[in-house]
Amino acid sequence: MHVPQFLSRYPALSIIFLFILHTSLTWPGILSPDSETQYNMALQGVYSDHHPALMSFVWRYLNMICKGPGLMLGLHLGLLYASVYFFIRALSPAPYHFAFLFLPLIPHILVYSFMIWKDVGFAFSFLCIASYLTYCAVQEKKLSLTACFPLSILLIYGTAIKFQAQYCAPLLIFWMIYERTKAHFSWQKYLLCGLGSAIIFYSLLSGINNFLVQEKAQNHSWQYVKLYDLAALSVATQIPLFPESSKTEKFSMEKLKTTFNHARVDDLVFGHDALLVMGKNEQERGILWWTWAHQVSAHPLYYIKHRLSNLAYAAFSTPEYENILSFFSTTIQLQEPYASIIARTIGYLFFAHILPILLCFIYCGIGIFNLSKTPLARPLFFLNSIAVVYLTILLFFSMAGTPRYTYVVVCIVSTSHILAYHFMRRKPGTKKHS
Repeated sequence: MHVPQFLSRYPALSIIFLFILHTSLTWPGILSPDSETQYNMALQGVYSDHHPALMSFVWRYLNMICKGPGLMLGLHLGLLYASVYFFIRALSPAPYHFAFLFLPLIPHILVYSFMIWKDVGFAFSFLCIASYLTYCAVQEKKLSLTACFPLSILLIYGTAIKFQAQYCAPLLIFWMIYERTKAHFSWQKYLLCGLGSAIIFYSLLSGINNFLVQEKAQNHSWQYVKLYDLAALSVATQIPLFPESSKTEKFSMEKLKTTFNHARVDDLVFGHDALLVMGKNEQERGILWWTWAHQVSAHPLYYIKHRLSNLAYAAFSTPEYENILSFFSTTIQLQEPYASIIARTIGYLFFAHILPILLCFIYCGIGIFNLSKTPLARPLFFLNSIAVVYLTILLFFSMAGTPRYTYVVVCIVSTSHILAYHFMRRKPGTKKHS
């Protein structure tokens, strides 16, 4: 039996094999300092709102089964390979439907797949939900009540572990409602069910967070974003724009100018040499918020420039660049500048997020303009709308520029390549999948 025939006939076995292989090769995953903090919270059973409490809560019980990060790695990779399975079923029996098997091997996805990060859990959770809804849309099946329950649980998990995800969740909620009601669709019923479901969803989300995070463990981490923005405006205007309660004894404009960068806020607020500090009480936090609002409205161009510069670090960074450069310099023995040029080119093509970021807008547009023509457009629209909304929120509510923040976008766009190819092969106006 040829490999394509085997993959087509036994997709589940192929996916299970690849999942076991992927998990074995990357076990038990890699922890960053943030991940280690989350793991310590899981061990202690004490959670804060600076890191996703629900992820640490789940991790605590996974750790009781197998100590360490391994089962969390397995959980997230399991969501990725479940996505592969449902995307394959969505495009079946198209001859290229098994191309989704290679989704986890795409460099943009593979490079971070073994990291125990909230960004990875969020990306794979949303991708898994979208894969099942894609299956329902393309195969023109009604979303069952039985499937709604696990999808809702997964949506709560994926949303709770990433701050910006709460702004994207409504798109999946309304998509689920549509796949549930499409046989007897009406705008009034659709909007009413969607709004009702959203209210219930956010009430549950808030209740879970309030239950897990006690008041004394609330960090009010939103202040870091405000301090970061005020630092950028202060450097741009050459005037310290902070409330006095936000400055440490180490603060000076000279130190601020040399320490500030558009990549992250960490250098300003962490460590014994921190220049800025969060408000210690409700009054100080209120003063910080109103100071931020006033200064942003007074210097909108500086603010937008700073925000775009921050997002640019995530878009144009090239993970693995140093390893690629080392490979060409030592193994291939290429001399400079050829090694650097080739390494940078490969980095931009296969690891930087700028191309996927641009493509998500294009795919979203294709979906919008073809929604009434074919159900194939629905996954393109909803998937890439999530990416567009996420990028918009990230632009204004982020305190660092790192590719892991835009990981969900590259996962969505990598999936959309195959969906868009399938869409382009269809005759315009046709409804039935073949």
